[in-house]
Amino acid sequence: MRKRLRSGFLFVFPITCLIACLTIFLVAQTFQLDSSHLSIPEAASFNNGWSLVENEIETPVETIPRALTIEKGSILLKNTLPSIDGSGHVLCFKTNSEKVRVAANSREIYTYGMHDKTPFGHYYGNVWVMVPLEADLSGHEITIELTALSDELLSSNYSFYLDQRSTVILTLIANNFLLFCNCVICLACAFLLILSAFLHVHDGQKDSRMRIYLGIFTLLGQLWALSDTGLLQLCIGNKAVAYILTHSTFMLMPVPFLLYLSELFPRWEKNYRNLSIAFCGYYLVRLLLYTANILELNRGVTTTHFLIIIGICYVVILSLSDPKETLNRLTLYGLFLFFACVFLTILAFYLSPQRAFGHLNYTLVLSLGIDVLLLFFYSALLQSHVAIASHASHIEHQAYTDAMTQVKNRAAFNLEIEHLDSQTCPRLTLFMVDLNNLKQVNDTLGHPTGDKLICDLVNCLEGAFGSLGNIYRYGGDEFVVIIEDASMEEVGRARNHFDQLVLQHAQRGGCEISVAVGMSSRMEPQHDKLHVSELLHLADVAMYRLKARQKTAPVALSGMRHHWMEQIDAATGILTFSAFKARVYEALAAAENVFPCIVNFDLNFFDGYNSLFGWDAGNQLLQKLTSLAMNLCGKKGFCAHGDADSFWVFADAPDLDTLTRRITDETKRFQSNLGDCLLFPSFGIYCINEHMSPVSDMCSRATSAKKTIKGHFDVLYSVYNAEDHLQRIDNMKLTSYMQKGLDSNEFVAFFQPKFSPDGKHLMGAEALVRWARASGISASPAEFTELFEQSGLILALDWYMLEQTCIFLRRQLDNRKKCVPISTNFSRLHVYEEDCVERIRRLVNSYHLPHNLIEIEFTETALVQSSKRMLHLIAELRKEDFIVTLDDFGNGLSSLSMLNTLSVDVIKVDRALLWNSTKGDLDPSVLNFVLSLCKHLNIHTVVEGVETKAQFDILGSSECDVLQGNFLAPAMSETDFEAVLSQHQMELSERTSLGKLKNWFRNGASN
Repeated sequence: MRKRLRSGFLFVFPITCLIACLTIFLVAQTFQLDSSHLSIPEAASFNNGWSLVENEIETPVETIPRALTIEKGSILLKNTLPSIDGSGHVLCFKTNSEKVRVAANSREIYTYGMHDKTPFGHYYGNVWVMVPLEADLSGHEITIELTALSDELLSSNYSFYLDQRSTVILTLIANNFLLFCNCVICLACAFLLILSAFLHVHDGQKDSRMRIYLGIFTLLGQLWALSDTGLLQLCIGNKAVAYILTHSTFMLMPVPFLLYLSELFPRWEKNYRNLSIAFCGYYLVRLLLYTANILELNRGVTTTHFLIIIGICYVVILSLSDPKETLNRLTLYGLFLFFACVFLTILAFYLSPQRAFGHLNYTLVLSLGIDVLLLFFYSALLQSHVAIASHASHIEHQAYTDAMTQVKNRAAFNLEIEHLDSQTCPRLTLFMVDLNNLKQVNDTLGHPTGDKLICDLVNCLEGAFGSLGNIYRYGGDEFVVIIEDASMEEVGRARNHFDQLVLQHAQRGGCEISVAVGMSSRMEPQHDKLHVSELLHLADVAMYRLKARQKTAPVALSGMRHHWMEQIDAATGILTFSAFKARVYEALAAAENVFPCIVNFDLNFFDGYNSLFGWDAGNQLLQKLTSLAMNLCGKKGFCAHGDADSFWVFADAPDLDTLTRRITDETKRFQSNLGDCLLFPSFGIYCINEHMSPVSDMCSRATSAKKTIKGHFDVLYSVYNAEDHLQRIDNMKLTSYMQKGLDSNEFVAFFQPKFSPDGKHLMGAEALVRWARASGISASPAEFTELFEQSGLILALDWYMLEQTCIFLRRQLDNRKKCVPISTNFSRLHVYEEDCVERIRRLVNSYHLPHNLIEIEFTETALVQSSKRMLHLIAELRKEDFIVTLDDFGNGLSSLSMLNTLSVDVIKVDRALLWNSTKGDLDPSVLNFVLSLCKHLNIHTVVEGVETKAQFDILGSSECDVLQGNFLAPAMSETDFEAVLSQHQMELSERTSLGKLKNWFRNGASN
């Protein structure tokens, strides 16, 4: 619900405001006060017939001068009332800092400013005076005595109205119609800004405080505009409230605006906050003097204007000195335009307060200036969200698009299969397309030509099928076309068009495209209820049957030679991999094998053998590997040579034990024939139990089984099982869903506290990620962190967790709570990001956090594998005052010599050392020695994995600084960790201030 509301604020509301502004503009151009538009006529003017009385001498005046002049004083105005019926008639005019006394036939009928007081003092102000008139006053003489109480302000002439109260009020509002409507819209905008900010706070949005401050500023600005023109008095009917509100809103407007600037310019946050405090103090002093009847509120307006202009100049200088710190340039332009409006407002106030420039007066200029500020703020906000959405779309495009051909990849195909499984598509058609001559092109013309041939095939596929369905790169030279809703006639025309495009490609001089195409469709009566995977299998079988027919068709002598070259590998004399896959289909269709298996094997470090003994020796080794492959085949099996030293075997064996014994025996025979040089092959075995799967998938399963033992010389073979297949699919799904999970805030930060060795004092915490997926299936970090690191997606997750940590710390500081450093894990891949340190600095600064509250954890593997770059990264982080931790020290890669070269603040000892010490597998003195050595080198230590009391007791007498583990506290949600922080507030306040946390963390805690 909150997400939909936020979308409304960011997109629907600005569009609504634009429509409202256009409507107001059109109404302002056409609105007229006459009987055709209003049920009440315009209020009658009463500006004629007035005379000025001085020393009992009456002098007729054409215009009524203001009593408020440079010198204090009073004037007396006299006129004769026309005929009135007394039904709600009023004499209306506007006063500014004056006392008013109205008399009819020398009888006082109204006073203002004479005895009217607030609980604090007199109120005068910019208000409408409405003198009620009775019917018996018709034709009587009326006098108005105006007394000036201030020499601060200059005003122009009076305007008098004489009519019914409702008509006068309507006239006054109509005369300020544009300002009134603009204020109402901006007030609504202000409330929505504040509401949207509170909706964003719980999600940790950075701009929530900016929304609150800007909303409050807009609220104060528009209330001032309404009250300064007297319109607010017409709405609330209380002159005292209108007067106080005019002054208060005007004096307090700079405060939220300066706080808004402090969020916009984090570098100058302290300066702006100090200025806001100064303005608050200035207002409170003036209010105190007013309460004591020492100073009227209208005094010192010039001083206030001068301070505002000085503040504007100061802000402009600061913003121009470092414009990079702003939200973006749109916001900066909006600020400058707003400052221009403020300057024009003050200038117009002194030149002529009541003079209007067209439909504009000084109050409306400032009100429109706030409109400009809001408009640019929303534009910047929308631009930011569009950039984020564009980035997310780009990431998603990369995740589901093949880099070379720019068609959808295998991951996108799997997602589409899931989508098709969840709904019924009666007109679903699948094509499997395989490029026949790719290996020959790669071997003879080179891989760049082969890549171009693949791209040319994609162009033909897109030209024929692009308008009907989607094209996916299923494998290296295999493509799948999925057409969801097309008739057989349309599919047939597209298939014929594809053949024509392939032929035209060859006629234009391109490398010949030879393809095999298989099709299956639910529109065929016998296939109307088949599952998607079954349709895929049928298309795959049809494709390979076509490949077999293409290879057995009558050919000329040169064609026979080409056919033999495509079937037989030149280096080994056995089948090529492409021919091997076709033979597998034939063997499975014949069903002559009791226990069919596909075996893929190669040598470890074959490239090193070639470099050591030469290519001739490498070719001889290939012949020995060929013999090994042929000996594994059995009576009805066959084998093939793939790339380099990769071999494939379709094994004919009665059972798996027989096959593995054969692999073991033949490997020993192979190694005995090598002489003194011992080589270690790795075998991957896939026992075929899903005959409906494409052969390419079967081969990839054998390869994936081999990869699990690659480099392990003590393990000869690995057997693929169904769980491995499901895990592989799950891994692919997890990888494809990650970016959507980040965008949907499915990743949640948990915090595990760290304690002193006695378990009593809170020393810090570690931020740990949990994935609560929208589907309801939760994934533990063990399921996805290593997978994300292999794919590079871990980088985005690390930045996300760092920002969640910053959000949590900022919220605690805003709630006036003491905090402890929180560590967040960073992958070794960050060492290859050129701006990693600068990006961390910008992110932490955007939340205005002390750097010493952020602890960056790198694994020991990262330091070992990228030592030079990592050491430079650590040095730069420490220079920025971030705490740097080396995680998993002692997990097998460690050497004590590393301790002398490390430049980290903290070493986190791996839990294996502690566990082995408590189980008796390791002498506890080893752990104590590591801790003592770190202490001697002034390196802080954290021991993680404290799960039992026995482990806690062992560490109680050691020289470790911090303990972490479930025995002390498990990983917990933000709410639970907030409660832990609250319990230790007294202790944290007494122990150290936030400014000393870094030194405390490096040098040890003082209890």
